[in-house]
Amino acid sequence: MFGLPLIDIIVILVYFAGMIYIGIWSMKQIKNQEDYFLAGRTFGKVIQTFASFGQSTTADNSVGAVTTTYTNGVAGIWSSLLYLPSTPIYWIISPWMRRLRLLTLGDFFGERYGSKRMAATYAILGSICMMAYLSVGFSAMGKTVLALTPKSIEQLSREELHEYNLTQELNKLRQADYISLDDNQQKRMKELQLLKPRNIFSHINMDVLIWIVCFIVMIYTVTGGLKAAFISDTVQGVFIIILTFLLIPFGWAKVNSIYGGSGVLDALRTIHEQLPESYFEIFGSPAAIDFTWYYILVIGIMISLNTPVQPNALVAIGSAKDEYTARFGFVTGLFMKRFCTVFWGIFALTAIVLYHETVHDSDLVWGYATLDLLGPLKLGLVGLMVACLTAALMSTADCLMLTASSLLTQNLYKPLVPGRNENHYIRVGRVMGAMVVIGGAMIA
Repeated sequence: MFGLPLIDIIVILVYFAGMIYIGIWSMKQIKNQEDYFLAGRTFGKVIQTFASFGQSTTADNSVGAVTTTYTNGVAGIWSSLLYLPSTPIYWIISPWMRRLRLLTLGDFFGERYGSKRMAATYAILGSICMMAYLSVGFSAMGKTVLALTPKSIEQLSREELHEYNLTQELNKLRQADYISLDDNQQKRMKELQLLKPRNIFSHINMDVLIWIVCFIVMIYTVTGGLKAAFISDTVQGVFIIILTFLLIPFGWAKVNSIYGGSGVLDALRTIHEQLPESYFEIFGSPAAIDFTWYYILVIGIMISLNTPVQPNALVAIGSAKDEYTARFGFVTGLFMKRFCTVFWGIFALTAIVLYHETVHDSDLVWGYATLDLLGPLKLGLVGLMVACLTAALMSTADCLMLTASSLLTQNLYKPLVPGRNENHYIRVGRVMGAMVVIGGAMIA
C-alpha cells in the first residue's frame, strides 16, 4: 500500500492516532482564552524545552539543511544556523515576555502605541507570514515523503515514463565531456536542464498528503489548544531527535562497504578523501559562494534585531509557570536545535559521497537515502522516518496556528465584536486557526 510495507503503515497510523487522542484529552481542560491560547501558563521545564525545540524545528529545517549542505558543502548548515547569533537575546527577553500579562504581541503593540489599528495590522501581517512559513514546511515534508514511496519503472504511466527517459538522456549527456559534444547535443543538454525532468515518481499524491497532515494538525490543535500542541510537541521532539541520528550510522556503514574500512573513523576519513576541500569551508569558498562570512554577518544582525517581535515567541514563552522556566525552556530548546543542525550537515556530507551520481534534485536526498538505507531492513524504520518528518512539521504548525489564531481573535475580531463570553472567542479562535493552516496548505 502506497509503496510501503504494512509495518510502516502501522507505525504511521499509530503516531497519527496518538496525536488526535492528545487533542481530545486536552479539550476537556479548556475553560477560557488563557487556557486555550497559553495553556493556563502552567508548563514546567521539560515541556517548555520541547515546545521551544518543536516550534523552532520544522520539516524544512532538517531537509533544507541537508539540501543546502548537499550543494554547498559544510557552509550549507548556515541555512539553519543563521539564528545562532540571536540566542543570547532570547535569554534576556524570555523573562520579560513571561512577565507580560498579555495574550499576544499584538496586545503589546496596542498598549505601547495606544492604537488598536497598530495591533490589528501586526495581527494581519504576522498571520500572513506564519501562513507562508507553514507552506514551506508542508512542501519540504511532501517532497521527502514522495521520495520514500517511489514507483518502480513497471508502474510508471506513459507520461511518467517519458519524463523518466528524459532524465536518463540528461544523465548520459552530463557524464560525457562537454567539449566533445556537438552543437545539437549541447543545445539538447541545456533544454533538458531547463525542463528539470524527474526520475522519481511516487505512489502518493503530494496534494493529498499535505491535506491529510493539515487535517490532523487541525483536529488536535483546534480541539485541545496550546496544551495539546505542547504536549504533542514533547512527543514530536523525541521523534525529531530520532530523525536526526537514525540515518547517520547506516550511512557510514554503507560508505565503509563501498570504499572499504570499518568503524566511524574510517567512514569519516573516506568522506574527507572523496570530497573536495571547498566542501569543508565553513564560511563558503569560491566554489560555494552562497554562505560567505559577510552574508552570515548581515543576516545574523537582521535576525537579531527582529527577534523580540516574532509573533510565536510570546506563545512559546508565555505558557511557562514562571520566568526562570520560560528562560531555561526556551533557550535550551533552541540549543537542542543548533546541536541537531550539526548532525544534519554531517549526514548531508555522507549523502554526497553515496548519492552524488544518483540524486540530482537535492530536495529528494533525505527521502532517497531513507529508502536506500532503512528500507531493506523491513523493520518499520521507513514508517518511523515518515512519522518523524510529519512530527517536525506538525510541532511547528500547531504553535504557528495557535499564534495566528490568538492574534486574529484577540486583535482583529474582538475589537470588532466586543462583549461576548469566553466560549464565543474560543470558538472563533478555533475557526481562525483552521483558516491559517488551510491557507498554508493551499500555498504549498
